[in-house]
Amino acid sequence: MMRQSVVIAMLVTAGLIAGTVRAQETQKAAATTQARPAMELDQTDPQTGLASYLKARKGMDYAAIQKCIVCTDSTKKAFVDVLINYNMWSFYLERTAIAKFGPANGLTVLGHLRSVDTQITMDLKRVLEANITYSGNRDSADIYLRVERDRPEGLQASDQLNFLDHYVMIKQGSDWKVDYIKTYQCDDPEKEDTYKYQAEAYPKISKAMKEISAQIKDGTISNADSAKSILEAKQDNATPDGATGGGDK
Repeated sequence: MMRQSVVIAMLVTAGLIAGTVRAQETQKAAATTQARPAMELDQTDPQTGLASYLKARKGMDYAAIQKCIVCTDSTKKAFVDVLINYNMWSFYLERTAIAKFGPANGLTVLGHLRSVDTQITMDLKRVLEANITYSGNRDSADIYLRVERDRPEGLQASDQLNFLDHYVMIKQGSDWKVDYIKTYQCDDPEKEDTYKYQAEAYPKISKAMKEISAQIKDGTISNADSAKSILEAKQDNATPDGATGGGDK
């Protein structure tokens, strides 16, 4: 009887410990998944609205990005989400590669001549000197950023989502937001095949960029050339027939 009591006590104690461990793990998981503090946004005019959008991109804050844009074509909302997610993961991959392999080598992974981080920092300054053209009823505006001197030739080549000089803003209530469809030219009838490719391929490429970033961080991928080759292979195989399409690469 004594032995049985001891065994029961040990089982109860083990159960309590296991329960405590599970509770601690749950608390840790909850802590890591809590939403980040809301980013402060100033959207009182086109310039501050664009600056807020650029800051949201630099902070990789998906919720803030969504608050800074308008999708004027409801049929393309899912497509816009695909582009935003793709652009965020490409930005994250580039940051990861630069941090691991250095600026010169890291940039080669995505083939940019200048990092997106550097560009956004420059753009936040260029917004202050931007030219603004309002529509007749002042509910939309075009912002033209002044092109900096000595810009690398070919910086914007085949890049739909980065290194822009022209943004279209739209007023929604009292807030000025980026007209995503017009700014990123998602409404050109002649590019429907490109949009179809992007809608199908970009989610797969985004997943690949997430995986490659993790592999760079843990050392599984040890150099920029390998990261670039793996990414290119994933891009080539992103559609069933291995077709390639337009986009920001």
